[in-house]
Amino acid sequence: MTRTFLFESFKDIRETDELIDYVNNYAGVLPKSLHSFTDIRYYKNLIKHGVYDEVMGQYGKIEESYEKSDDKNQFKIDEFNRFVKDNPEVSEILLNCLHARDENIFMDFESQQFKKYINREFWKENYKEIIKTGFDFPLRFIACAEDIFFTHRKKIDALLDEYYTFPQKESDYYPVFKLIEFSGKYPEFGDLIMPRVFDYPNSVSLIFSRPASLWGLRGDPYFWIYLEDIFMDYNIPMDINELEEIIKDEFHKLSGKEIGQSAFIKEFAHGGMSSGCVSGVWLELIPLLKYRLIRLNNDYYLNHGECFKIINDPEKIIETGTLSLDEILDKYDKPFEFIRVHNGELISYG
Repeated sequence: MTRTFLFESFKDIRETDELIDYVNNYAGVLPKSLHSFTDIRYYKNLIKHGVYDEVMGQYGKIEESYEKSDDKNQFKIDEFNRFVKDNPEVSEILLNCLHARDENIFMDFESQQFKKYINREFWKENYKEIIKTGFDFPLRFIACAEDIFFTHRKKIDALLDEYYTFPQKESDYYPVFKLIEFSGKYPEFGDLIMPRVFDYPNSVSLIFSRPASLWGLRGDPYFWIYLEDIFMDYNIPMDINELEEIIKDEFHKLSGKEIGQSAFIKEFAHGGMSSGCVSGVWLELIPLLKYRLIRLNNDYYLNHGECFKIINDPEKIIETGTLSLDEILDKYDKPFEFIRVHNGELISYG
């Protein structure tokens, strides 16, 4: 068991040390097949309820198959559900342990961004009727409803099970469009959406409203949010080179370094081993953002009769470094996914 993995899971260092000792004294190496959808609290709860050996023994048997599987995410879900089905006596404990994850670990960045989009007080007062509309909310919203925006977790789960039963795709490239659509379709719940959301369709900030699917260090998503606020003052269309220069200038103002260099920025420190650290991943995120901006610019030009300005081959004008533009999009622009418990089973949404 590596100290790094555990340390990155917690904001409180003292609590981290306590849990490291707790689990190290009991077992040894934690199974790789569980790392991506759970954390050390899960194992502590298994130990507390006396089912650690049984659960880990089952997972130990599937490690080799896991390493060979093509779709590791679905493999974990299938094996988890099979184990729950075959061991009903521990299934409730197992699912409760999974629910006991620290929500701030799983949804910290997503919640920070969506707090700007959602009126949480209105949500708390009206969540039942909002979910009962059966609206095809963005997956990010449902994930936040599960882990951050909840008032009564079990009630939220029951409502989602009834009215949001099937894994749904984000039908629009940018989730904020779905929030705007909801506001128009259900004006009685219009106060759910914060006023700033309605400025996004014309703002360059729209390209930041869908987070990248991969980050380098913990400060990266907070620099992303910071830039999202900065670009609220810039309208579409915008020159992609101006976009790049502003990002580089803002990074230099905050860190005193050039973009692509790792830097610690105190304002982005929210806990974790690499807290506040912005990585060199931005050399690849900038091409992603320029690509998104080109698409929005093209839509604008098409709608305003300026088709001669449309860029048909973005890859020819976007400098990408070692990776091609297609490789960057495949790496950082994947659809959002999350895992939730539905009717006693894990389901991958996305």
